Amino acid sequence: MFSNGTQKAISVSGAPAPQTNSRFVLKSFFFSFVHGKSAARRELAGPHYEEDEVLMSSDELTIKRRNHEPPAAIAERGWRYHHLGVPTKIAMPDERYFEKFKLYLSGFDTSPYGIEWMRYEPDSPVDELIKTVPHIAFEVDDLEAALEGKKILTPPNSPSDGVRVAMIIHDGAPIELIQFPKLREV
Repeated sequence: MFSNGTQKAISVSGAPAPQTNSRFVLKSFFFSFVHGKSAARRELAGPHYEEDEVLMSSDELTIKRRNHEPPAAIAERGWRYHHLGVPTKIAMPDERYFEKFKLYLSGFDTSPYGIEWMRYEPDSPVDELIKTVPHIAFEVDDLEAALEGKKILTPPNSPSDGVRVAMIIHDGAPIELIQFPKLREV
């Protein structure tokens, strides 16, 4: 998996490449080294992509996500949208209080779009970034695996029975990862 979560690899032919293809990354690096980055972009873009859609660094080759494509978190990692958390200073209807976080939550169980309003007390122990910047939350099957290689803002914790969450940072934005208990088959 490449470090830029909104992009995906392409193969030398220009067709989509597998998620983890270290030989391809190595080949693209050496092609770039021998022929230069411009020649590598032209060659590796192939018939499917414009040259300016191909991004190169010293360790990876990726293409920009197009408007109609879902983000890599969904398309490649299999994460599922759960909610959008929006900090507010305004008291909202039907707030529930979470003493541990000094936090009032509302909207999650009634919003058809999964919008959750979050109002924090001034002395809330929650990180300032989470208290001030909206976050998107994804449900994941394996929280530990999802956290690998990510910058962790809030380590894994359990806000309720069986539910495990953690917050990561991507490009300055907080992202919540949630793992629910697996339902037992009967």
